Amino acid sequence: MTIVELLLIFTASAMASVHCAAMCGGFTLSLVRPGQTGASLVRMATYHIGKLFTYIFIGAIAGLAGAALLNNPAIRAAQVAFSVTAGVLIVVVGLQTLGLVPGQNLVNRIAARLWLGPFLSPFFKTFREQAGGQASRGRSVVSPLPAAFFLGLFNGFLPCGLVYSFALAAAGTGSPGAAMLTMLAFGSGTVPILVAVGWGGAAMAAWQPLRPALARAAGVLVIALGVLTVVRGTPLVTTFAASGGHSSHGHATVTTRATTSTGIDLDPAPAPHFSLINQDGQRVSLHDYHGKVVVLDFIYTSCTTTCPLLTATFQAAQDNLGADFGRTAALVSITVDPATDAPEVLKAFGEKWGADFGGWAFLTGSPAEIQYVTSAYAVYVERTSDGVAHTETIVLIDRRGQLRSVFGLQTDPETIVQKVRELAREP
Repeated sequence: MTIVELLLIFTASAMASVHCAAMCGGFTLSLVRPGQTGASLVRMATYHIGKLFTYIFIGAIAGLAGAALLNNPAIRAAQVAFSVTAGVLIVVVGLQTLGLVPGQNLVNRIAARLWLGPFLSPFFKTFREQAGGQASRGRSVVSPLPAAFFLGLFNGFLPCGLVYSFALAAAGTGSPGAAMLTMLAFGSGTVPILVAVGWGGAAMAAWQPLRPALARAAGVLVIALGVLTVVRGTPLVTTFAASGGHSSHGHATVTTRATTSTGIDLDPAPAPHFSLINQDGQRVSLHDYHGKVVVLDFIYTSCTTTCPLLTATFQAAQDNLGADFGRTAALVSITVDPATDAPEVLKAFGEKWGADFGGWAFLTGSPAEIQYVTSAYAVYVERTSDGVAHTETIVLIDRRGQLRSVFGLQTDPETIVQKVRELAREP
């Protein structure tokens, strides 16, 4: 999740909130009292904290669901299908915001009948009265600040097409952390207009002439977010095609083109997720490397041609990284021959090459899992009479889980180390 994406989400939310301020504006109005400027501000701030808490919670659930789906090796096209479906639905919401597609309130009406009336309405009535200091005599009273917090907390669960669309975008990140940031940016974008609503007519009057234009701009930004969600989950075959082809051992012709000494920088894009078994029999996923730069390659232990060269490059990188090895950078070698490379075989292979398993992992899995990962990373794999033909590229993934560079078989290890350190210094 990049700063640009978060700014897009915040801006789209801020503009779209003008269009739907009428739905939630009454809650902030109930928190303002004449002559109580300081207390009113504190109540509104507490209300928004409660609301953001709910949005972050929704983001966490969406991110966990997305990660579970996108990491499922049994569904090879899960990432594509999920991201495309989520993106299309977000685009539909954007088109509805522009008034180009009917049915904007249909989902809201259905959701309202399901839980707003029978479940949420009593809470809203109670906390709205008590947050504004209007509790009736004889009724249990919650002090205004906790009541304002719970009012915001339940307000976050109100049926809203925008909330659903941004929750889909959050799920499409495939990461609970990135999903929570997505919903935090969305929730923060709703704050300015609702604060303006809380201060009444003078503040809202300034927004009214801009409302149609802001609503249209919001629709365009929501559509852009939907397209971004589709692109995020699309296999990066074209990206790797620009940097390398495939090769095979034995009699086949080597067609790998990523053989430059400097590597090729990629446009930052989320790296496909994986969840595999390491040399110690432990489950390891890409999420476990969050905050570290990952150097990734694909090998198999019985290879006698190019895999030893790749592994020698990793061995040199391990030595040259020094104190950064295992702390800010990690090496990951994934086998393309899971039938042979069981965890104990990979461990013996790593020990033979002097691998420090504290920062260099050798991963395997079921044939379906390996097929999913190689397909997701556009790695060509074919079993031949002489072994296993496969792509021989080295991939760099930054600390935020984004693809950043690809290197060929002949790359100097020091070139890779320099790029790793450069990515490690990025904020």
